[in-house]
Order: sequence, then C-alpha cells, then structure tokens
Amino acid sequence: MSVFVPVFEKHNFEDKKLKSSLDAILAGQRGYTFKLPEKGSPVLLIVSGGIDSIMLWFTLLRKYKLQVYPIHFTGQQSIAGENTAVAFFYRFFKKKYPDLVKKIHYIPIRFNFSFTDKKNRKLISDNAQMLVKNLFQNKETGNKKVMLIDYPVRFAYYSLAAYEYSLQLLSSGIKVNTVLTGIVPDDGFTIRESTLTVLRALNVYLCAILGNWDWQISGFLEQKAGLFYTKKREINDAVKYGVPLEKTWSCNYSLLRHCGICNACKNRRQGFRDAHVSDPTRYLISKSHIQTIKKIQRYIYTFLNIFSFMRKNKLNAFSLFETEKLKIKLNPQTRYYVENETPYIYDHANGVLLRLNQTGGEILSAIIKQENIKLQDLLSQILETYDLDKKALVKKDVLSFIKIMMKKNVIISA
Repeated sequence: MSVFVPVFEKHNFEDKKLKSSLDAILAGQRGYTFKLPEKGSPVLLIVSGGIDSIMLWFTLLRKYKLQVYPIHFTGQQSIAGENTAVAFFYRFFKKKYPDLVKKIHYIPIRFNFSFTDKKNRKLISDNAQMLVKNLFQNKETGNKKVMLIDYPVRFAYYSLAAYEYSLQLLSSGIKVNTVLTGIVPDDGFTIRESTLTVLRALNVYLCAILGNWDWQISGFLEQKAGLFYTKKREINDAVKYGVPLEKTWSCNYSLLRHCGICNACKNRRQGFRDAHVSDPTRYLISKSHIQTIKKIQRYIYTFLNIFSFMRKNKLNAFSLFETEKLKIKLNPQTRYYVENETPYIYDHANGVLLRLNQTGGEILSAIIKQENIKLQDLLSQILETYDLDKKALVKKDVLSFIKIMMKKNVIISA
C-alpha cells in the first residue's frame, strides 16, 4: 500500500499570468514596461549591504554609468553589519566613480507588524493552506520550509519613502523616477516578495496613486533591458572586477561575524557554491561544525523519542506494533489538509511535506476525528468495508503505514 509520496517539486513564486497582466497595464499607460535611464541619468538604489544590492550598485556604476543615489533604511530592523557594509562600499565606489556615487541617504523606518512575533507567525503556521503557499524547497536537504519576510509590507514602505526622497531631490533640480533594489531571479524560489510580479504590482500601485506613470521600480530582473543577473553571475563579476564580497553582509543577526546558521547565511554559502567560487566570508560556525551538530541532534532526538515512546506505553522493541490497545493521535506540529481532493500533511517541526493517496488520507482523517483513538478500534473501522479474505493483508498494510507515520513523527502515542 503506497499511501504517501514526498512532495519536493521545485517551485517558483513568480506568477507569470499576473505579471503579464501587470506588464500590459504599464505598457498601455506609458508605451513600455521598464527601461533603463540613459547614461549619466540619476537613479535611486535601495541598498542593504548584501551581495545583491552591492553588486547592483557596482553594475549601475561600471556598466551603465548611472548616477546612483543610495538609500539605506535604518530603525528597529537595523543590523550593524549591514550599516558597516554600506558605509564601506560607499567609500570603495566613491574612489572608483567619484562623479557617479552620491551621498547615502539614511531613512529611519518602523513597521507595526512583524513575523518575528510568534503570535503573528501563527497566523500562517496554523493555517495549512496558507502555510503551504509560502513554502520553499531547501536546495541541500530537499525539505520544505516556510520563509516569511519579517516585515511583510516593507517594500511598500520602502517605495513610498524612496518617492519622498525623489521629491527632495526634485526641489534641488534633480529629477529621478527610477528606484532599483537588489533582487535577483534566484530569489523567486525562496519567497514571494522577491519576484518581478510583486515589483510590477508595486509599480502599478505607485504610478496610480501618484498619478505619475514615469515612475518605475525594479531589480536585477529585467531581461529585455539587459539588467538581468543571477547570484552566480554577480559573484563571478565580483571576482572578475575585484569587488571584496567578504565586506558585504547577509546575516540576520548583528554579530561581529556572520553566524553561519541562519537562512541568510545558508543562502550566502549556496550562492558561492553555485558560482564555484571559494567563499571568503568568516563565519562563527563553519559548515563542518553545522554537519556535526546536526548529526548529534539527530541521534539524540531519535534516541529520546524511542525511549520516551516505549517507556510511556510500557513496550519493548519487539512488542511495539504487536499491541493494538495503543492509543494514537496526530502530532500537533503536523498540519493535515485536503486540496483538490488530494490529502496532504506538513510536518511543521521538520519542514517535510507529504502527499497522501486516498487510503492514507482516510486513515489520518479517522485518527483526527476521534482523538486518542485505540489502534484496535481504528483497525475495526477500516476493516469493516473489506471482505474476509482481504482483511489480513489490509491490516498488515495499515499497521505498516501507521508505523511509518510514527517514525516520521506524524502520528504519536496519546
């Protein structure tokens, strides 16, 4: 009875249909979707201090010879490493392109809603269908995880703040209507915010609310305009032109070094691996340390789970599935839902998404409906619909499925 299969398809959050509609709106209003300003023109750049925004800054200076007015946002989300990186590259680029590099404009900003708040995160983690819409696949493990930007509407804030800055520049005789941000095509596989679809939606919103269809916002995502760089290309360009990427900052924490274990650090490592370039970053915890820690955690976790389970149910290794008096229930960390008549389970603790067939769905559905159901009662209910000659085989298959689900920590003892 093959009742479940891993769901590890590669998923891109880019919505091509929606993006096409938004492109049509912009093209209909101004005759084009996006175009790079002419050489020597001013542009605004939202710079964080990470590899993407720094390399976009460099590319706008070196390749397109544009005047870049950098904007760096500070406030409750500020990280010292980012601030240091932005200040360093301002000096670095100023020496190379003195006429094109403009003074950094710092904008303090505060958000009222944040997914760093556990209560706010539960809005998604407790809603299975919403949760799955925000999953991305880890390149190394294949596991699915939820990646939520801490401040989900930050780009709307950033864009409006950038527009306000453009008005300040206009009062000084400097007309600028293009704002760029360090988003690359790879980011669309990680989070919905980092897609051209979202940037197009923001562009339409800004133009409509401001009554100015010359205003445009984009990133390293414009193929037709030639402004299209993958993370691999960015890193290779940095090596080619001597941009010290070790001075950029990606880590989510304000430390003396990159921590090496947060999602941003993991993505940073992956970027260098994909580019086949040695990572010059100094991490507090190296990759070898991470693998060792994971192995130790896995062994301890497995041992404690087995020991606790057997002790709680007074079972030994040989009688684990011989008893049918065992009470079972769905792990509270597991989300079960049905979409398009297909049942799914998502293990929130381990980031594993499984697709079940109809039989597997019926078994889990029966367990959910009857809290702390005895295994023998569950079997009786399932076997009622089968002929006598098939009951032995069905019972064996059901027990096998439940055993696998318990190993995966989907089903636990009550």
